Amino acid sequence: MDTAVAALPEVNMLTAVAAYVNQGQAVQVPGAPSSGQVRMTVGPEREFIGVGEIDDEGRVAPKRLVRYHDED
Repeated sequence: MDTAVAALPEVNMLTAVAAYVNQGQAVQVPGAPSSGQVRMTVGPEREFIGVGEIDDEGRVAPKRLVRYHDED
């Protein structure tokens, strides 16, 4: 699903941190670039959750999030 943004730098975060991002909050992620847009992933599986942008305080702020649906 993230092929269109594969050229963006990846910022991988812990599940607990991603929970804040999914609520629209900017988060501090060690090793994130200092500016620009990023491709956000979660956990060792590197599940794509959306595109973010580094804000003026160096935090990763969500711009577009992907919602996944569980199929029963």
